[in-house]
Amino acid sequence: MQSEFEGISKLRNGSLIIAISAFVGLTSLIIMITSLVASLNTLSTSITSALSMLGTLVAILILIIIVAIINIVGLIYVKDGFEILKSSGRDVGIGSTGAMLALVSLIMEIIGLLVFIWGTFIVLVAGVLATVADILVGAGFYKVGEIYNEGTTKIAGILEVIGGIGNIIILPSLDIIFMIIFLIAFILLYIGLGKIYLIKTSMPPTQPIYHMNNMNHVTTSAPPVQPSYSQVPPTQPSPQIYQVGQGIIRGNGYTQVSLYSTTQVIILSARIDGTTLSSVNINPVVLQPGKNDLTIWFNNTNSLIPNANYFITLVIDIGGNISGIRAAAVYQP
Repeated sequence: MQSEFEGISKLRNGSLIIAISAFVGLTSLIIMITSLVASLNTLSTSITSALSMLGTLVAILILIIIVAIINIVGLIYVKDGFEILKSSGRDVGIGSTGAMLALVSLIMEIIGLLVFIWGTFIVLVAGVLATVADILVGAGFYKVGEIYNEGTTKIAGILEVIGGIGNIIILPSLDIIFMIIFLIAFILLYIGLGKIYLIKTSMPPTQPIYHMNNMNHVTTSAPPVQPSYSQVPPTQPSPQIYQVGQGIIRGNGYTQVSLYSTTQVIILSARIDGTTLSSVNINPVVLQPGKNDLTIWFNNTNSLIPNANYFITLVIDIGGNISGIRAAAVYQP
């Protein structure tokens, strides 16, 4: 299964492609519209002037189609990114749905611009779909920013929703004001998703179960020995538990952490490394196979540093074997 890193990377690459297409389309349209206005001001009955205006209109039409095609490529990346995050247990399905609608609307827009009779109707329907799509995609990006606690991505998601609402007002590819909003939104997305990617890659790899030594209330044992095939049959892989995403420690002491487990596990306790804070309550205390969203209460967390990253050590019991895992969390009072 593809990792969250690949999902964030695809979202970021897609945002960059869409930002580039928005910049190219915006600057080219401004130049062409300026040229068209100049042609109208000097309009005469000559065939040369009429052909010049017609050429400008055809150039605008070709540009719209080219920009739409580039956007399709970017949206494919965005859709794939949302789907990878969704398969990793992230609640961003709304973004994947929006990206699919956006792809459909762009294809309809291209067809509408090329069809003589029903073209206007098709383009109008495409505009409505684009509005819904942009709102859903913007909401999806907002959720990504919320999940990974990254403000720039959330702001960009809001801007895309605003730009999407503007799509219904006028033909999307010709609306310069909302193209500027989209350009800003996707530049911010590229920056924000880059921050998320750096945070994820700077975190230590998610940890499989390991035996804990020199811990209070945990029996110490000799360093673990790599088992031979005679000890553990190759057909019985060791259970795995690892963190999904990054946890958040709130000012009221409540902490949210997501763990993925391949087997049923009992959580005995938790503590924040480097502090004296130990868990007062954990819910649920039993991990089931699959993704588990934990709420851990540490009572008073006022001594923690805002926006600092901490590691939480959880003591777990798997069939009588006491082990431990570490989870990363950021303190957001």
